[in-house]
Amino acid sequence: MSFLKKFLTILVCGFLFACSSTDKYVERSDTEIYDKGMKYMRETAWVAAADEFLEIERQHPYSELAPKGLYLAGFAYYSEKDYLQAVIVLDRFLKLYPGHDQVPYVLYLKSECYFAQVSDIKREQKYTADAIKTMEELVRRYPDTPYAKAVKNRIIVLKNFLIAKEMEKAKELTKQQNFVAALRRYQGIIGSYPESYMTPEALFRKIEIYLTIGMDKQALEVGSILGANYPSSKWYKKAYKLLKNNTNYFKNKK
Repeated sequence: MSFLKKFLTILVCGFLFACSSTDKYVERSDTEIYDKGMKYMRETAWVAAADEFLEIERQHPYSELAPKGLYLAGFAYYSEKDYLQAVIVLDRFLKLYPGHDQVPYVLYLKSECYFAQVSDIKREQKYTADAIKTMEELVRRYPDTPYAKAVKNRIIVLKNFLIAKEMEKAKELTKQQNFVAALRRYQGIIGSYPESYMTPEALFRKIEIYLTIGMDKQALEVGSILGANYPSSKWYKKAYKLLKNNTNYFKNKK
């Protein structure tokens, strides 16, 4: 064997020995691992705590502490603001223990991970949609839990957040005179969020576009919907004035 081969062999063996000595598997009881994880939690050493809690499942997958270790690991990652890893762990819990009594809490914690990442309306709203989806699942499946009650108002806030994003895009398309795409956006707001405070404005914006492109009949139809559903809205008053000045309907009305 050449000197180079001998050197490489010694180097590889030394590396493997070093790895085996530092990563040596240490078997411990589930309670011992759990207690160590709780110690790290009290010290706010979140990553170390998560590692310990996950170790329960690795060493004792059938232990009663295994599911608890998973959602505590999720909480530890959440506290560390590692939301991606938290969601991965929490999803694993939901997959492995769908009937566990802590599922409502886990759904709530998962929604908190998404909610923590919601930003202003100028940015992509993937996390907003994910938060709404998780919260709505929580409310649908566990309506009487305190977790469901805690997220109900947040669902409204987040939906308004998404609508504001859609309204911003629709107005930009209108400025660009991309009327077909703008109408589609406004209709999406009206159809998906009929109870939103922005729905009257979306109806008014549709009237504006129809009048701009000479579709008076469609404008009047939307005006009727606006008047029937939001008669006290400032947008109906603006629409009435706009329609009166820009269509022949009022002029021909006896």
